[in-house]
Amino acid sequence: MNKDADAVLLDEVLFAFRRDNALPTPDAVSDWCRRHPRFAEDIQEEAMLWAEEEMMAALHRHLPEDEAVVQEARARAVKAVEHGAARVAAASSDTFADALRSAGIDQAEAARQLGMPASVLKRLIRGEIMGATIPQTFTYMLSRLLGQAEEWVLARYPATLAAAQDASCRPTPGAGFGTISFQEAVADADDATEEERAFWLEEA
Repeated sequence: MNKDADAVLLDEVLFAFRRDNALPTPDAVSDWCRRHPRFAEDIQEEAMLWAEEEMMAALHRHLPEDEAVVQEARARAVKAVEHGAARVAAASSDTFADALRSAGIDQAEAARQLGMPASVLKRLIRGEIMGATIPQTFTYMLSRLLGQAEEWVLARYPATLAAAQDASCRPTPGAGFGTISFQEAVADADDATEEERAFWLEEA
């Protein structure tokens, strides 16, 4: 496709993006970036421009002289669109480590937000913990942190070691085969606080 045709297609995509959405919400940005990955950056830029236009119009109707409020609202609009872009990146990730990087969260911060020992999260990411032993509460919390569906998280849990003997078993890339239970990982974690150990062993 030549540059002129490409530019025409981009214009059509951006026009349809505005036409088919009431507002440039993070969900709308994520959806359209997935549908048109070639134009993902253009869609995100268009969404930021659109969000700012909407916010400025609303604010000037009600608070035309309050510049501080206008600037704060503009920052919130940009942040919302950037969050949508981060979700697009995370959705294309194959592993937990990829998803954390895409979301801009390191393992230590992820462990802090999940309220669990960093060593346990590290072992999970390495594929050492058997997925079948991981509590539903953790699955839910991790899916929320990564902005992913619980099914996406479950598909990337390590399988049991016995499954490694089954030639038909092919885990999701990066999932691996676990050799230790979630309970054992928590109980053995030297960096676990008493509160973390009590909570996660009870959940498990």
